[in-house]
Amino acid sequence: MGVQTVKVSDKTVNDFEETNKNIELIVDRVEEINNISSTNARSVEEIASATEHLNTLTDQLNVKLETFHT
Repeated sequence: MGVQTVKVSDKTVNDFEETNKNIELIVDRVEEINNISSTNARSVEEIASATEHLNTLTDQLNVKLETFHT
């Protein structure tokens, strides 16, 4: 009975270590996803800003072009 108990304990410890490795991997992947999401959010903000700037330039160009329409 003692040898069997040691084997079961060893398996439990091995399973625990494997579970710990898997959890660490999941945490790493979630952190990667978080970093990608943050980068994407910044990119969207930059695109929105650029869009606003282009709209302003377009409006200014339209005003200048209107001087040629008489």
